[in-house]
Amino acid sequence: TIKHPILRDISGVPAEIQEKADIVTSTLESGDKVFVIFQDPGVSVNPFVFRYCISPIVMNLMDEYSLGQLDSPDDHMTLNITEKEWEQKLIDENYDYVFILKSDEEFEATYKDIFEENTDFSNLKNKIFKVNKNDEKVVLTLYN
Repeated sequence: TIKHPILRDISGVPAEIQEKADIVTSTLESGDKVFVIFQDPGVSVNPFVFRYCISPIVMNLMDEYSLGQLDSPDDHMTLNITEKEWEQKLIDENYDYVFILKSDEEFEATYKDIFEENTDFSNLKNKIFKVNKNDEKVVLTLYN
């Protein structure tokens, strides 16, 4: 069961989504803003259900659920932006955290420089990173 002040009991939510939502709701607080990354062309974690499960924690839009090259012309879940553009988005839109449900080699190769130097890219799954902003630069540091 999701431990959440507003959502008492969520029935019908797939266990995979509930487990991942528990990571966020047990770590972050109401009003926090988290950029969720899920590099999965099959999208087995529905962003609408996930958003509902972590509310009132705010997350990014559905078309920003994955970053990098579009998988197809019909890919409505991926935002094709550079590392610098993502960094600016995190600053401009006041994100507090990044939650990586799943990454891939393309994500790691494209966005690795925004992460703290000693980040273990072999183990990013289900990790929350703090967005540290200083002088128009962002460094993502492991939070959980």
